[in-house]
Amino acid sequence: MPAIRVSPDQLEDLLVVGGMSSDDLKAVASRLLSVDEVVIAASKIREIVVDSGVDSAVATSLVRQAIALAAYCRASGRSPEDTLSGLIKGIVSSGASNKERLADKLTLLKAELSAIISDASIRQSAKALHLSFEHEKIYHASRLIVDIRPVINDEREATIGAVIHASFRLDYFAEGERHSVSVAVDTSDLDEMIANLEDCKKKLSVSKELFEVKLKQQAFLAGEETYGFD
Repeated sequence: MPAIRVSPDQLEDLLVVGGMSSDDLKAVASRLLSVDEVVIAASKIREIVVDSGVDSAVATSLVRQAIALAAYCRASGRSPEDTLSGLIKGIVSSGASNKERLADKLTLLKAELSAIISDASIRQSAKALHLSFEHEKIYHASRLIVDIRPVINDEREATIGAVIHASFRLDYFAEGERHSVSVAVDTSDLDEMIANLEDCKKKLSVSKELFEVKLKQQAFLAGEETYGFD
């Protein structure tokens, strides 16, 4: 199994996870198995882990990494055991000051972590989060820019007025890169955009209610659940 590159944020989480005991992780795995139905919302899984006696901050790090590793398993087709082996190799080859100690601790906890990554709720949450971000283009930010263009007299000596207009700038990610597009809009365009946005929010709410209330199934709106639980 090749080494998996480990980011600084991931290292911080793994240091927290490495501070847990084997019994702590076994209790988490047991609590996840005890739930009546598979849970797809990461924030709900964190609540279950906290219910097993784990501190909230520790639970956040554990669930975040478990879901991320389950997503890696799903995308690569590798087992949790192989994925953890690659992760440990990545830690050893990183620049972390305490990398050897962390790698040794995670090696000792490999079986317990594999059980958590293999849990149905963890796997389905990873799938649900992947689906929520599985788009060709992902919104990043937007803003409206007001531009004033003066009208100059024929002699080019003074302004006689101005045209005021706005442009809508949209920033998005595509294939891992940030892009921007700007479109000129007038007041009627803005009214239409506001109406469409409000209509979209209503449709999202109705769709969620359909699954949660009428079908008695779990649902979350894209953006409500993230890998960071923010």
